[in-house]
Amino acid sequence: MIGPINRAIKWEELGGFKLSYYSTRRDREAGWMHLKLKGKGLGLGIDSTISEFDELVKLAHVAASMNGVVFDASTIRNLRALRISGSPENPFYVKGTFS
Repeated sequence: MIGPINRAIKWEELGGFKLSYYSTRRDREAGWMHLKLKGKGLGLGIDSTISEFDELVKLAHVAASMNGVVFDASTIRNLRALRISGSPENPFYVKGTFS
């Protein structure tokens, strides 16, 4: 991430992954997503307003899966909404928390 404070998490150091959805309407038809990544004491937050957000989520999901990150139920639902599914190496399952 480049900005006032530059931050980077190497894929192999990715240890936290959470994908949240924030609705702007009661029917949940409008809103945005927010991706939280953690690794090596750093945290990054990325909103779905950036270009190619879906591609970034896919890449981060693969890295998180390869690193054994456990996805919570909300993250799994939001990944499915983006049509991103588990891999044979790390199928989706619900366990643990992201802090």
